[in-house]
Amino acid sequence: MVRYTKENRGFTLIEIMITMAVVSVIMVAVISAFDIQQKSQVKQQLIAEVQQNGRAATYMLARDIRMTSYGLGDGEVTYYDSSDSNYKSYRSIEIVDSNPDRIEILYATTVDLIDTGSGEVNALTTALITNSGETLTVDNATGFEDNDIVIITNGNYSSLLEVTNVVPPTLGYVPGTGVNPLAGTQITTKGSYDVGSRVYKLRYMTYRVSYADPSHPVMQVDRDGPIGGLPFETIAEDIEDLQAVYVFEDGGTASAYNDTDADTTNDYADIRAVRITVDARTRVKRDSFKGDGYGRRSLRLELKIRNFGL
Repeated sequence: MVRYTKENRGFTLIEIMITMAVVSVIMVAVISAFDIQQKSQVKQQLIAEVQQNGRAATYMLARDIRMTSYGLGDGEVTYYDSSDSNYKSYRSIEIVDSNPDRIEILYATTVDLIDTGSGEVNALTTALITNSGETLTVDNATGFEDNDIVIITNGNYSSLLEVTNVVPPTLGYVPGTGVNPLAGTQITTKGSYDVGSRVYKLRYMTYRVSYADPSHPVMQVDRDGPIGGLPFETIAEDIEDLQAVYVFEDGGTASAYNDTDADTTNDYADIRAVRITVDARTRVKRDSFKGDGYGRRSLRLELKIRNFGL
């Protein structure tokens, strides 16, 4: 017969059940804490992505807005529209008031051009009065390529030409094509371009939000505006809105300027800055986000236009 003492007897059923209950409570608490921590980590990661996308969207836009009108003299550039044989102009910044907004930015750039050695950018060495010569003669043609759209400016006004043949030190163009005026006609109705007038490459940046894929709206840029044939490129994911307004010299704001009314405080020449708002959202929905399940962040910037009002 086996005798059980305190030293060798096992656990009772009640003890085992109590132990299992305690362990179950502890496991539920541990799993719940882990689940909460994991959800919080995923949420923070999504928010970090939103902030990063918002910064990416505003970085290039902010840089280009600050460059607005550089090299354009009076803030616009004249071009010849060969489709209807007429002179027209582009202004250096346009907010296309829609939902979302579209922003068009125009300026001259010296990117890829070699400095002349005197600290000056590329310049004409022969005066340009008409396009009968079909060439621009410059002090250094390095960096220019066929099909470049170039800006010619004398500091007071500016014009566009499309280069079709680079033979240093000349930049050739075909009269009557694209933005090039007809042979023998003036480059611009405002006057001629004397020796020393600057020659730049054109930057025509168009920013917009695209909802081609409604579940993933994106910020896009077209790097040659309506002039060239480049497609829009995506620069930031999950950007659902872009809004912009002009800030005028007197501190007032509006989504459009007006040069035709009696009020002289909201004219194009009175623009001093652009205020933008970019709304970014998470790439996926989560129950932890209120409303429609997306987490959102808004970035607001007021960007001074360095080349206005100087």
